[in-house]
Amino acid sequence: MRIGYRLSTSIIRFLMKILFGMKIVGSIKMDNTRPGIIAANHQSYFDPPFLGSVLNEEVFFLAKKELFNNKIFAKLIKYYNTIPIKRGVLDKTGFEHCEQILKNNNLIMIFPEGSRKSFSAKAGIGKIAMDTNAVIYPVKIENITDLKGCILRKKRLTFIFGEPIEPEYYQHWDKKKANYQKLADKILSEINKLSIML
Repeated sequence: MRIGYRLSTSIIRFLMKILFGMKIVGSIKMDNTRPGIIAANHQSYFDPPFLGSVLNEEVFFLAKKELFNNKIFAKLIKYYNTIPIKRGVLDKTGFEHCEQILKNNNLIMIFPEGSRKSFSAKAGIGKIAMDTNAVIYPVKIENITDLKGCILRKKRLTFIFGEPIEPEYYQHWDKKKANYQKLADKILSEINKLSIML
């Protein structure tokens, strides 16, 4: 892990503990020695940096291409391994970039819904997983939209790591859009179950 990356994530993690009473559940289930997809619910702009700071390795992120229009901001997010993605279309270049990251034994964070305003999974995460046989780590982020309540200790900022979805679950499926969507729906379903399982 690069020094600048480690320093940034350590500071964020410290602040999450002090300010928001951060709690991590089930992180022992993470196996960062394998390429994998960190799949989490998406509610806030803070989701990527906060969840990324919980992990013990550098992680790659996806972000809408429009965020790269500002050259200064683009330089900043590129340092933190952010990949531009065109939303609403089949971004072949973006998919290939994601697949190469996974084939290079790295972690990549993907939000199945694609945006904070969506509540249904998009097939893209299923395609990326099936094309790389990646293990998928479901994560539920709770109370990130009520950080004031966390500061007042009425709630706690919580990251819940579920059981990994192994490639054996889906690797025999035909690579077609219906199955990409089926896997994406499965991933989101596993994420949504996590708070109930506690």
